[in-house]
Amino acid sequence: MVLQKPIKHSILASDGGFLGDGVTGVTGTSNGSLLYFDASSQAVNLSTGNLGDVLTMGASVPAWQSPSAGGQIELIDHTELTGSATEINTSFTSIDGNDMVCLLVYVNAVPDGANDIQCQIGSGGSLRSSGYYIEGQKIAGATQTLLDSNNASSFRVAQHEGANKAQTSVINIFVGDSTMASALSQVINFMVSGHSDAGASTWDNGSQMTTGTTSIDQIRIFVNSGLLLAGSSLSIFRVNNS
Repeated sequence: MVLQKPIKHSILASDGGFLGDGVTGVTGTSNGSLLYFDASSQAVNLSTGNLGDVLTMGASVPAWQSPSAGGQIELIDHTELTGSATEINTSFTSIDGNDMVCLLVYVNAVPDGANDIQCQIGSGGSLRSSGYYIEGQKIAGATQTLLDSNNASSFRVAQHEGANKAQTSVINIFVGDSTMASALSQVINFMVSGHSDAGASTWDNGSQMTTGTTSIDQIRIFVNSGLLLAGSSLSIFRVNNS
């Protein structure tokens, strides 16, 4: 490629013109266009991308692309009640167990009665209402209470210490991976650390034992009777593995 005149660098009268369509021989440039050189050292116009696109390098030429979702930790959902409700039941695009380390679920909720906040998990478009196996403990007032529950309909998030008292917890959810040895090892495992406003703490570990489960698409928190009060919230983060 031969430029008609040298590219202008200063205000000297002897300088050529500014780099533009007439100088490079490239047409169709517009506000935001970029020029790059191809394998033949010819100038090529890279058209403007979409709002939010990032400039990336392909196999041999640059291109505009949508940014990859989320980074290492990605917010999947945050729901906060503006009024009393029986539950927070959140569905989201199915996440494959191969594509993440785990889900981090944060609960900050207040029941209007003396009820534990419970949790259920969904996969394949179906909310699981059985098959939860849980071992755990509660410590309150220097007294320890153990939990061993088989084939339950849900697992507890935190244990109540009276009405209108906040129950908070962090739930780690691990989803089955298709590379695991068999369907028997492809289940959803969870670890819960919870606390209630009156000073009781709980720790629960367990599994949702529907075998062959390699995805997750729903999380529900609720109380078996009564309501969750306004301000109660459920936040779900995905920890990506790449």
